[in-house]
Amino acid sequence: MTLPDRPLRLGTRGSALARTQSGLVVSALEALGVRVEIVPIVTSGDRSTAPLTQIGGTGVFVTAVRDALLADRCDLAVHSLKDLPVDGVPGLTLAAVPARADVRDALCARDGYRLADLPPGAVIGTGSHRRALHLTALRPDLRVVGLRGNVDSRVERVRSGELDAVVLAAAGLERLGLLASVTEFFAPLDSPPAPGQGALAIECRSEDEATVALLAALDDRATRHAVIAERAVLARLDAGCTAPVGAWGRIDGDELLVDALIWREGGDEPLRARAAWPIRAAGGSTTESAGADGGSQAVAGTALDAAATRATAGSGSAGSASTASAAATRATASSGAGLTEADAAALGTWVAEDLLRQGADAVEGIGAKPAPTIVVPIPADGSSRWEDCAREAGLVPESIELLSAEYEHDAPAVAALVMDLGRGSYTHLALTSSRALTALKRAGEPLAAVQRVGGFTVAAIGPATAAAAIAAGLSVGLVPAEDHSAHGLAAGLLRTRHAAGSAAIPHSDLADGRLAAELRGAGWRVDEVIAYRIHAALPAVTDWSLRPPDLVFLTSGSAAHAWHQLIAATPAIRGAGAIVLGRGAADAAAALGIPVIATATAADAPSLTRAMRNAREIVNGHNEGGKTRPPPPAPTEGA
Repeated sequence: MTLPDRPLRLGTRGSALARTQSGLVVSALEALGVRVEIVPIVTSGDRSTAPLTQIGGTGVFVTAVRDALLADRCDLAVHSLKDLPVDGVPGLTLAAVPARADVRDALCARDGYRLADLPPGAVIGTGSHRRALHLTALRPDLRVVGLRGNVDSRVERVRSGELDAVVLAAAGLERLGLLASVTEFFAPLDSPPAPGQGALAIECRSEDEATVALLAALDDRATRHAVIAERAVLARLDAGCTAPVGAWGRIDGDELLVDALIWREGGDEPLRARAAWPIRAAGGSTTESAGADGGSQAVAGTALDAAATRATAGSGSAGSASTASAAATRATASSGAGLTEADAAALGTWVAEDLLRQGADAVEGIGAKPAPTIVVPIPADGSSRWEDCAREAGLVPESIELLSAEYEHDAPAVAALVMDLGRGSYTHLALTSSRALTALKRAGEPLAAVQRVGGFTVAAIGPATAAAAIAAGLSVGLVPAEDHSAHGLAAGLLRTRHAAGSAAIPHSDLADGRLAAELRGAGWRVDEVIAYRIHAALPAVTDWSLRPPDLVFLTSGSAAHAWHQLIAATPAIRGAGAIVLGRGAADAAAALGIPVIATATAADAPSLTRAMRNAREIVNGHNEGGKTRPPPPAPTEGA
């Protein structure tokens, strides 16, 4: 084994458990004489507090780390294997699966309670749909709630009395020194764990042959074969990491044995399957496998039948095997050396086929495509309102800072505008975004006092901008009821004042001037002031090269230009369909070659949710005729 002449860079998430697990690998490598340095990586799963079922499953913890590997920002990465999507990534290889820790689920309850002892109505937390259904099946009188956060914080919620109990992976608790919090372990035969639970996965670039060879020293063949079989169950079921599927593979005597279970909603009995694969000794002998009923039977399934035929040919009956041959078989079995990865995968596939014959494909999450993903810009007020609409529409959102505003350049002009407002120079202040309000506040004058002295009416393009104005102390006199666009705001202003009025319109350097043009056309005196400059934020941390987003939400022409810059930096996202707010964003997106597949005429939650739901149906291929809607006739509240 040749040691590298520089430290290996190990990419890891920043959670306590991730750091601890990476530390185990660091210690193993250092024992081999290899120097290691840690590269912290933030993932979209770390940035979101939403339930895993709403943000794409546990795979959200993996993609950013894999991105870093592919970009050569690190040389290897350590994952919890249960978080690793079953689909491989071109350019990466699973170089090592170290010996597995405890596979069991563990209950951490107040007052030393076991599950059977918890009082009716007790609140028990878990972030796993599989665990939630298991708990509900055993104790339907308990209240099971969703749970996110690191292991420490989850245990602390029991200690503080916020929850009566939580269910966690025993392996994580053990690695963090928290086993004293466990009040009960669940037997893996009664409730098989998540596939891969308790095991670590070490990935590196396939082309990095030196690192691949080095990491092979950390691989445990028995664990590798067990988890390959478990993950093959998931793959054949086409089940995501959050599906209610448990699978437990292990070397049992002279065979690889797999038990799998699918929990079902509504109190229905779970589906169970079991199968075994005989482990061949060096001489080619084999043993019979344990079937689903626990007895000795021929191994079923096409692939397994073929393997059994190959293994039995020329070896005679099991009873005639010599003592030496049996001993050799047992020695081989203990390490899994008599198995191939193809054997393990075939076993898991057969177990899944058994579950499908029992009706597994009727279980939600089995055979279902993941929900479409959408990139959602964070609103100027920092709220989660657009992200909430995406979730309501059945999409998996990732919020990013798509736009940034720069205020210093135009501060003198904005200060002069505030002074003119205070002198009564305008009948109206028209606000088209909360960023314009931010620019006015930066002038340093109390806006409530400026309005009181100047006597002007505030007109806001939409409810979010109105709420920001009210929070700044202003009294808002006009918000369009439905059409949250430049046209809707102009129409509202013209209805409230038939005689020629005057309006101040602070806006960005990218504003298209439609509002001012309509008011001037009706005889109003209008002063437009550039109050801030818009730039693409170009977020540094994205997880898109492995699974590009399906959709993007563009709120304005400025947002469309920013997204176009991101496409140039990350070509993989070019195919994302755009949901736009009005003609301004639609026209800009079309001019830039961004496909527009759905629109909203207003910035309120129902309108946005409808547009996003329509886009989801288009992505899933369920829209009538596959046609998109034309853009509406006016721009809407946005940047």
